[in-house]
Amino acid sequence: MGPDSRADWERRWSEGPVSFDWFLGDAIPTELARTLERDDLPEGAALDVGCGSGHITERIAQRFRPTLGFDITLAAIRIARDRRSSGLHFLVAASPDFPFRDGGFAFIFDRGCLQHVPRPAWPRYFDSLRRLLRTGGVAELLVPGQPPPSPLSLRGIRARVAKLRGRRGSSRLVSMARAIRHHVPPGLEVEHLSTYPVHLPTGTDLLFTHAMIRKLPRS
Repeated sequence: MGPDSRADWERRWSEGPVSFDWFLGDAIPTELARTLERDDLPEGAALDVGCGSGHITERIAQRFRPTLGFDITLAAIRIARDRRSSGLHFLVAASPDFPFRDGGFAFIFDRGCLQHVPRPAWPRYFDSLRRLLRTGGVAELLVPGQPPPSPLSLRGIRARVAKLRGRRGSSRLVSMARAIRHHVPPGLEVEHLSTYPVHLPTGTDLLFTHAMIRKLPRS
C-alpha cells in the first residue's frame, strides 16, 4: 500500500469509524465464530491483520491470549485502544512485512486486508504467515471481491477476449481462491478454500473467498 493510500485511510479514520461495502457493523463473521469454537487449534497468541476499530480483535481475545491487532492507520488504532479488554493490544504496522517474532502466533485472522496487498508482494505476505505461525497454528482469510461481470457486458467481453489471448496471469482474471492456493508456500497447508456470493443489505453483490491455512510440523 503506497503513501497516498495510507494518507487516504488516515484521513477517513480521522473522521470516525470507517464503513466498507462488505462490512456489516459490529457483526462477527460466521466463519470466524465457527473457528473460535473449534477445539483442534493450539493455545497461544493471536494476530488480527488490519484490525480497524478492533471490535473483531476483542472477540478473538476471548479465545486467544494475548491478542494483538494492527492497522496501517494511527487514527484507527486510537479508536481501537479505547477498548479495555484484558489481553488486548494494538499497534500501527503494515502488511506484508509483519514486525513480529517467528512462531509467535497460534491464530492469524485477516478480513479485508489481503486484497489491498499488491499481487507482487503476495509471496512476502504468505511467507510472513508461515514465519509467524507456530506449528499447528491456523491463518484464516476472508477476502471480499467483485463478482465476475456478465458475459454480455463490456467488462465480460473484455475478460473473454483477454482469456482467449492467453492472459490468464492477469489479476483480474485469476480467481482469488486459485491465486491464494498458488501463493501458499511449503510449510503451510490449505485446510479449506471456498468462494461464495454474498448479497449485502446495502444491495451490493460480492464474492467472498474463505481460506483456512495451517502451519505444518517440520519434516
